[in-house]
Amino acid sequence: MGKRANSVTLIALDTEGEWNVPLLQNAAELSQANLIFASSGEHANLAAPSSDSFEHTAKKFNTILACETGVKARNIFDFPDPRGKVALVVGNEEHGILKSVLKRCSATVTIPMFCNRLSSMNVAASSAVGLYVLERDLARKGFSNRSTGRSSMDILIDAPGDPAETGSLLRSVAAFGWKKV
Repeated sequence: MGKRANSVTLIALDTEGEWNVPLLQNAAELSQANLIFASSGEHANLAAPSSDSFEHTAKKFNTILACETGVKARNIFDFPDPRGKVALVVGNEEHGILKSVLKRCSATVTIPMFCNRLSSMNVAASSAVGLYVLERDLARKGFSNRSTGRSSMDILIDAPGDPAETGSLLRSVAAFGWKKV
């Protein structure tokens, strides 16, 4: 799939954990998106080899979307991809995205969870889903997150080696509502 003229850039804000760096790189690569590590100033971007301030980074984009849970967040599957230079911001897994950063964003989008026990996915999974939905402009194509046909599919996990990776995978599977794992 070729890169669109108005590609979405992933901004990883205040990332913790070195393990997140390659996972975020993979998420960006899946959608041929650029990846920028940034810091809010309140929390350091601990995992990134180098990062710029969010304020400096934000100036490069026409539209900045925050991927975050919250009352004012719109379902990402119903949010048409904005035109122009677009950034998708994902935040710190423990602290989320600061209110001061959310105010700077054009809109807040959320990935709906089908499992009532979960409110969000990890930062890498959220990044991959968010970029996928926006890059393919699924809202304009009439895609609904409820039309995935989950009830007709099972998920098979083939011997993952890392317990943290297994936990992340199971959390994502539950978030999307799969019942048979």
